[in-house]
Amino acid sequence: MHWPGAHAHHNLLRVCGAPVYPLFDGDETACAPGRIGLSDALRCAVGGRRVCGGAGVGILRDEPAELPPSHEERARAASAGVHAAKGIAQDDAAGRRQHLRDNLRFYGAPVAMIFHLPANAAPGTFLEMGFFIQNVMLGLVARGLASCPQASVAGYSDAIRAFLGFGSDRLIVCGMSAGYAETAPVNAFAPERAPLEDYTQWLDGSSSQGV
Repeated sequence: MHWPGAHAHHNLLRVCGAPVYPLFDGDETACAPGRIGLSDALRCAVGGRRVCGGAGVGILRDEPAELPPSHEERARAASAGVHAAKGIAQDDAAGRRQHLRDNLRFYGAPVAMIFHLPANAAPGTFLEMGFFIQNVMLGLVARGLASCPQASVAGYSDAIRAFLGFGSDRLIVCGMSAGYAETAPVNAFAPERAPLEDYTQWLDGSSSQGV
C-alpha cells in the first residue's frame, strides 16, 4: 500500500481548542517520527510500567463516568460488530489485543490529531469542541479524506501529555486519525442506532401543562 505524498504530509498535530473505525491506506514507515513516537508511547502505556525511549511510562488511564446499562449494551454491541468485521472471534484474546494495538497506532493513519482543552474548561466548552471536531471531519471529507475520532486514546492522558510536553493544566479530550481509507470490511460496518423514542421526549398539550 502507498500513501500519496507521504514524505510531505505525514505528521502529528496538536489541536487546541457515530463512531467510525477506518483503516487507512498508506505506508506507516513513512509517517513522521512524532506520530510514530506517540503510538509507541501509548502502546507502552497499555503494557503497564515499561521503558519507552529511556523513560518509564505507566498505565495512565482517566476513568470515564459510569454509563447507563443501555449505553453499555450498545457499546458492547458496537465493539462486537467491529471485531466481527475484522474476523476476530469473541474468545480470541490475541486478536483483541491486536485490535487495541491497531487503535493506539491510529489504525495506520499518516496523521494523528490530539484535541485538548484547559483543565478547568467549563462544561459548555466541550460542546464547542465537539462542533470544532465535526467541522474538521467535514473538511477532511471535502478533501476526499477519511477520519476516525478516538475517545479511547484519552484513557492514557498522562502518557499523551508527557509525550507532547503538556502540563497538568491541559485536558486531553480525544484523538483523531486521518488519511485515505482502505476498502476494508470493517470500514463498511455501521453500528445500530438507538430508536428515536429511546432518547427523545415529545411534549404535547397534555404533558406540558404547567411548563
